[in-house]
Amino acid sequence: MDEVRLRDRSASRLLRDASASSRIEGLVIVAVTTILLVRLYLHLTGYPQVGGATLHIAHSLWGGLLMVVALCGLLTYLGRTPHAFGIVAGGIGFGLFLDEIGKFLTKTNDYFYRPSVAIMYVVVLLLLLANRAIHGFRPVTAWEDLANAASTAVDGVMRGLTPAERARATAQLRSARAGGADPEAADEIERLLARCRDRDDRRSRVGAGVKRMVPPALRGDRGTWAAAVTLTVFSGLMLVHAVVTLADDLNGSDRDLTVWFQFVGVTVTTLL
Repeated sequence: MDEVRLRDRSASRLLRDASASSRIEGLVIVAVTTILLVRLYLHLTGYPQVGGATLHIAHSLWGGLLMVVALCGLLTYLGRTPHAFGIVAGGIGFGLFLDEIGKFLTKTNDYFYRPSVAIMYVVVLLLLLANRAIHGFRPVTAWEDLANAASTAVDGVMRGLTPAERARATAQLRSARAGGADPEAADEIERLLARCRDRDDRRSRVGAGVKRMVPPALRGDRGTWAAAVTLTVFSGLMLVHAVVTLADDLNGSDRDLTVWFQFVGVTVTTLL
């Protein structure tokens, strides 16, 4: 048993956070929403410039600043509250940075560089695929279950635990014991969880309210299947459009029509 534990521990130098996948998805949603709002605002206001007659303060600078602030918050404070701040601040910053990718790729600093939206789409898609590859293709190890339960206990000491968090940590400890993790460490974490106060689960109530707003025909597997089919068809149409208009993309013609098409396309993709 000791040999199994040693081998398992040596293979788990990088332990995955069980909640990280949903956080990455949340960051992507905030980033894409930021891009949509920025593009809509700039279109409605005539693309104003900040900085006066001599300077042009690009919003990608604010995006970089927000990403640094989010990173500093994650590196400075304990618990899961900084994670929520990091998702919002980092997502907005990433969206502001990604929105101006056309300026970084062209000699003329062309914000309206037509392939830029396709590049944004690919970047977001690769980020989501990497997230899925990290968290979806390798089973959770016993040490990861143990570490995640300990992380939940640390957060519970500071702000209490909801019934869902307590149940998830208990299940992780059960899985860790079954996988051969240190039973004494699991017992200590379980005692620490028992000392954490109960906390009201407001997020579950909000989620339940949102779920009730969804039509019954679109709940569960039906809604997932419909969204997947619609997203696949729409993404295919976007790909066909990109191939057909490749020559125009290189020449920069029909800019207005393409801007609106890209805006609607990204909007539909985000909603799905």
